[in-house]
Amino acid sequence: MHFKIDEINYARYDYLNYCKCVLIDIVKYADEHRLTTTTIPFKNDMDRRTFADLCQSDDEEGMKWLLTNGYEDSVYDCTYKHVFFSLIVDFSNFYNVSIEQAFNGNIAVAWSLLRRPLQETLAYIDWLYADKHELIKRMLNSKNVDDYDLSGKKDLRKSIVDEVYKEAKSDDFDVYSFRYDKKYESSLDGILNGATHLVTTYNKYFKTAPSSLNFVFNDEKDRNKCVNMYFTGIPFVMHYAMNTIMNMFGDIADLKDYTLIMNEYNLRLKNLKALQTMSLEEGINVAEIDIAIYCPECGNKMETIDDWQAFAYKSIKCKKCGKEIDTFGYIFDFEGIDFCN
Repeated sequence: MHFKIDEINYARYDYLNYCKCVLIDIVKYADEHRLTTTTIPFKNDMDRRTFADLCQSDDEEGMKWLLTNGYEDSVYDCTYKHVFFSLIVDFSNFYNVSIEQAFNGNIAVAWSLLRRPLQETLAYIDWLYADKHELIKRMLNSKNVDDYDLSGKKDLRKSIVDEVYKEAKSDDFDVYSFRYDKKYESSLDGILNGATHLVTTYNKYFKTAPSSLNFVFNDEKDRNKCVNMYFTGIPFVMHYAMNTIMNMFGDIADLKDYTLIMNEYNLRLKNLKALQTMSLEEGINVAEIDIAIYCPECGNKMETIDDWQAFAYKSIKCKKCGKEIDTFGYIFDFEGIDFCN
């Protein structure tokens, strides 16, 4: 029988797809605009020629020369951008497939695909956000990968996550515990490891039952329960992940303030729409929206509830000139606006 997710999960699935599209748009923009490149401010022509000669034979020797001849900032900047966008690609490769597997009911596969992006790749993105210089320094200068391996450094990992998501912490929700803590009942750690291993015993909230194997003997009721957990929990962690990634991307791409704020509003509204806990009017207040939507083609001002309703779904069409703005992804249309701050 063909599997169908519960009706309530369609809005959450749409939100996760929106996140996927944003990540794809970011990587595409970075590639098209060569955001990983760095202009090196050479002190003189001799340095420029020396570097060029070294790179002709060995790029690594050229990088070493830059580090020892006063160009450390350029090396760190180039490496930071390269690592950041590479991590986004790595995250997307697993995440994009996972949400489709969850939608089709292949829930063990869906969960197992998320362990690396949510518990490892995202941890390094968090580290770049919290202290990019320290991570890049360790990666460039350490002779042992243990110096930047987060898997065995719980205290460091927790301090990074707490710093990045300090505004998200509350009495009843802690991002670190939600992602990693084995003693936290609602943690993703148990189910992520359960989907990866046939037998798990260390997490009391996800122990393999006697005479069973994880996910192997699940009936329809068990599958629906795991699917519902997926579409309830993953939008939470993706909201914080996307907020971090979009902030870092906006800084690297040097986008206009209006572009940044409209994408931030878009993320908030789509997340609130996925949660389905309030009306759009309430959502606009919660999202603290205090700006209008301006058509990038003619400058028409759009600020009614109907306008924001369209914006919060997939696209908004200017009633004056007919320009349609696709909001189901990262919105670059506003970069052409020169009449808004």
